[in-house]
Amino acid sequence: MRIIAGSLRGRVILGPKDRNVRPTASRAREAVFNMLRSHAPIEGKAVLDLCCGTGALGLEALSRGATHITLVDLNPFYAQQNVDKFRVAEHCTVIKANMLRYKPLAPADIIFLDPPYRLGLIEKALTMATTIGQAGTMWVVEAEARRDGPPLPELGPFKLIAERTYGAGTITLLEQTA
Repeated sequence: MRIIAGSLRGRVILGPKDRNVRPTASRAREAVFNMLRSHAPIEGKAVLDLCCGTGALGLEALSRGATHITLVDLNPFYAQQNVDKFRVAEHCTVIKANMLRYKPLAPADIIFLDPPYRLGLIEKALTMATTIGQAGTMWVVEAEARRDGPPLPELGPFKLIAERTYGAGTITLLEQTA
């Protein structure tokens, strides 16, 4: 897996050989950044990547012009390895934490939320949105394509901006309204 575009384009992202981490596929990452380019350009923005895994989404954002990324995961080993490998530590903060207990020190303009599927973590994180984000924050949520329950915008103070399905996942772009 590689960074798709920007200043880090072509760099190989380190990750585990097993399936404990499910990195966002290149096609889906490209779709995420196409949606953001249309609705919330990434240049000059602060980005928070919850359940970051390898850090692929956050590092792609940094490569495309984000000013700072915060990578949060219960096991941020590969995210830290990639930050060190790409020599971008001055633009990154890597935090070992449970995303449901994480309280940001500064607001993020864009939040990536891509937790393991089928654990109900998306719903829990979105109900805590006002402690993580603020009005105007854009949320990029990757969920299992066949999810049960209410549509994501009904789970909190959000406005649905766009939604696309790619393979096993659905990417939803939400704007936080409160």
